[in-house]
Amino acid sequence: MYTESSLNSIQQRFCEGFLYFPFKQLKKSGNHIYKQYKSQSGIRQVLDEQKVTIDFHIFFAQQLREKIARVAVPNGISLMRQVEDLFEGNGRSEQTTAAVFTTFTEILTAYYSELSNYQSVVLLRQQESLKPMTKRNPDCSNAADVFSSEWPRMIKQFINNGNAVVKFLQENLETNNSYHHLPADCTQQEVEDVIVGIQAFNAIQYQLISLLKQWHQRQQQHNRQVYLN
Repeated sequence: MYTESSLNSIQQRFCEGFLYFPFKQLKKSGNHIYKQYKSQSGIRQVLDEQKVTIDFHIFFAQQLREKIARVAVPNGISLMRQVEDLFEGNGRSEQTTAAVFTTFTEILTAYYSELSNYQSVVLLRQQESLKPMTKRNPDCSNAADVFSSEWPRMIKQFINNGNAVVKFLQENLETNNSYHHLPADCTQQEVEDVIVGIQAFNAIQYQLISLLKQWHQRQQQHNRQVYLN
């Protein structure tokens, strides 16, 4: 009996062929072909549990992939444009000290670079890793790698860095002589728009973490059920 959570190409072709040329004394349940030696062997229950595993992997994979493609990536691109506009549209004036302007430049440049890498390295890479689980013939063999602790850790680190940028901008806006702390051409509205953009993007990342946490908990619940059975 095949007990893997996914099928390789050879097994898949065998299962498809079995529909047309069934072997005697072999039975098919979903994507599994087996031989039942006793009428009360319980093998169908085991296969049904395996099907449940694949089903919830597919559900969370679809939820995450859709959230990344339709929400996270577009909002990330929009935020990159906001940061780029704020940085490029404001130069140093006589009212802005060199040290403050340097800090402003370094912080925005670093965050822009991190945001760009986060989009391409984390979000798009994970979107690609979810693709096999959302196909017509799903392959869930890498599910544990997707909802492992490494991905949530990277997301949390990115959120923390974004919060640091928000703190810097907010503190300078709240200063009485804010024109000494930000480039003189910066308007309060431009800075506030970037702050809101970062906070909104961070909120989306928290939603991704929540889905990953639910996925992991569902796997743990399933493992306990299998153990108790």
